[in-house]
Amino acid sequence: MQNVRISDLLDGMEAPNFGLKESAAVSPERIKEIAMKKIHTENMSHAVKRKHTAVIILAAALALALSVTAVAAYRSGFFQNAFGTGIAGQKPYERTWTDKDGTVVKTEHYPAMERVEADEEKASELVGSYVVDIGQSVTLENYSFTLENALLDENGIGVLTLHVENPDGHGIKYSGQYDGAKGEHPPFNILLGRESGKYFDMDTREYLAEASFTETKADYVVYFTPFEPLPADEALILTLRLMQPNVAPPDRQSVSVRIPAAEKVAARNFSTEGVRAAVSPVGMTLCYDIGGTAEKVENSITLRYADGSEYTVMGTGLVNFSVASVSQDRGTQWYAFNRLADPDSITEIVISGYWTSEENLKNPYELILK
Repeated sequence: MQNVRISDLLDGMEAPNFGLKESAAVSPERIKEIAMKKIHTENMSHAVKRKHTAVIILAAALALALSVTAVAAYRSGFFQNAFGTGIAGQKPYERTWTDKDGTVVKTEHYPAMERVEADEEKASELVGSYVVDIGQSVTLENYSFTLENALLDENGIGVLTLHVENPDGHGIKYSGQYDGAKGEHPPFNILLGRESGKYFDMDTREYLAEASFTETKADYVVYFTPFEPLPADEALILTLRLMQPNVAPPDRQSVSVRIPAAEKVAARNFSTEGVRAAVSPVGMTLCYDIGGTAEKVENSITLRYADGSEYTVMGTGLVNFSVASVSQDRGTQWYAFNRLADPDSITEIVISGYWTSEENLKNPYELILK
């Protein structure tokens, strides 16, 4: 059984690795020296109680390129772009695909998405010390890509921010609104995978920060979820690849960056009979131990807070997660939030939907996880 993508946005093409050249300034010996010094410094400071920080080492797929250590620092606008109104909301809309002759081959209906203003102070309190300021840049032809910030939780859910520049202004606006049936493709691909796997074993979705967009510069927020639990020591591989229609896939230019994270944002556990959830500020994992061979369908997922407020992750005609994925056995689901949650303030999680039996009968349910 293939991985199930709730947001099927990648184009499914194979991506070759294109290694970065190693320079003396960032040799493996120098990287080891910097990293070990940082680890020693952090170990010495553990007597002071504080949130975990991370050590992140960036490397090209074939050659180690740079070491980046985590500090409680992030680029201006990170929280607003990743979890606030830096990314525009979305009204319900319809999208139609046609073939080369103009014949409609598929029509899909998309729900609304709400974005709310991020509370910068609260965001800093929840995850500020986990955000890694990377600032690593790579180039492909006239494109310059800078991986700015990264934030991951212990379930393998996370977000990256990427700054792209092209002085020619060609294809700077990456968009999912391309029709493959007509031979249309975005100018470049943003791919994320586990180091032990392939390019497409992490589901991703990219959003453009419209406020900072110009003809030559663009900022993207890349959300991602796994298809199976991500081990604590598992590295991720971010691949940026130019889409060159007249070039054979093995010869298309790409560069890969290795991103291992030592520490990740913790999640709080909730449960009821047969269902478990783990909620971090950036996302949620749902695990079902009930249902057997029945197909389960969620109509709504709501986080309820102690102050009476709610966060509707999904509801009728409304999707307030950025990307989501399902395990091969369909027993586990991962959701990347489009706003920060406060797990310690959640009193309960309410999930409603229905089971579809082998007789195609719909059996409604409501689950309350505490």
